[in-house]
Amino acid sequence: MLDFSDSSFSEFFAAELDIDIDDSIYAEHGGSKGKRLRCFLLKVDDATAIRTLQALWEHRTEFLARTRQQDPVLNAEGRYLGLLARLTGQPTNAGGTPPRAAFDWRLLAELRDELVRVASLQAHERGYPFESERGTWGRFADAATAATMPPKAIGSWSSPAARNAESLRRSSARCGGTR
Repeated sequence: MLDFSDSSFSEFFAAELDIDIDDSIYAEHGGSKGKRLRCFLLKVDDATAIRTLQALWEHRTEFLARTRQQDPVLNAEGRYLGLLARLTGQPTNAGGTPPRAAFDWRLLAELRDELVRVASLQAHERGYPFESERGTWGRFADAATAATMPPKAIGSWSSPAARNAESLRRSSARCGGTR
């Protein structure tokens, strides 16, 4: 935990915060510095947690400056400020991007509707929508290809012409032809 030894960790809490971090109530999950700190932060009120985190952050920045080390934690200051904002009840804007949805429900609904529509067509008429490069099936195929192909391969599969050529090559090979 930073540059603290067990004794300097205890001394830091005693001198800077007037807290006995070695109290057994903070060792419920183990005696390591990290486990005691986590337990302490879970048990104390928000004001004490904020004061502790501010003192530790100040110590951390001084340590990094003194040792001329780069910050090993990505966006550490933003994460720290976001944590303080949550503890103080302020709205946070951590600057992160929202997670990408696992499914494009709109596209899947369109695909379902198109499949129901195509199922009612005569056999010969059903083939064209599946072979068409436009419309729901083409967009679904593009999305499926992008999700499953390695990034280098996507470029060769993203164009309709490349997909048609590969499809013709495969069907020709199955039929024993040499198209």
